[in-house]
Amino acid sequence: MNGLQRSALRLPDGSDCTVLNSNGGSGHPLLYIHGVDGMEADQRLLSELSAAFAVHAPVLDEFRAIGDVPLIQRQVIELLSASKLKSPMLAGHAAGAAVAAELAATMPGTFSHLFLLSPIGLDADQRPVSGEGVGNRLGHIDCRTTLVWGKQDAAVSMQSILDLVRVIPSAGISTVPQGTGDMVTTLPAKVARAMLNGLRVLA
Repeated sequence: MNGLQRSALRLPDGSDCTVLNSNGGSGHPLLYIHGVDGMEADQRLLSELSAAFAVHAPVLDEFRAIGDVPLIQRQVIELLSASKLKSPMLAGHAAGAAVAAELAATMPGTFSHLFLLSPIGLDADQRPVSGEGVGNRLGHIDCRTTLVWGKQDAAVSMQSILDLVRVIPSAGISTVPQGTGDMVTTLPAKVARAMLNGLRVLA
């Protein structure tokens, strides 16, 4: 995979987690959470992002449904403790965006920027770690946030994106005009550009 290499990270419970990292590790650290389709769907985007960020993307094999968000949230907290990343940016794709938003809401001061790519699951009646309603939880996010949305995405409506902007402080939208639900695979360069544009707009 261009620009990325696999490594094993030992977690506090003694288990190992496979992590994809940028070769050379240049740029600001970016922790990336894939969705329930697994890491394969996101690999082209990660290669694009590795040109601008020091990417750290754990392979989360137990992430199979939106109901797994609390489990994956706890796993990523363990990974953060083991990796000792300093003020990383945080990105999540699809259901991974629900994990990323929960992490940012429950770990104030930890992340320097939040990217939510084609976010799903944030308006679902799920039982998160915090136990709060989704609106209240997302109101705790204290870092700048960019929602990356594909205008042709049939699964994520414009209204749902506007609802998230309304409840997340310091949030903005960066669009991919031709983007559909699989834009991280089909338009990875444009998604990466939309993320960078979000950084510039909110700087």
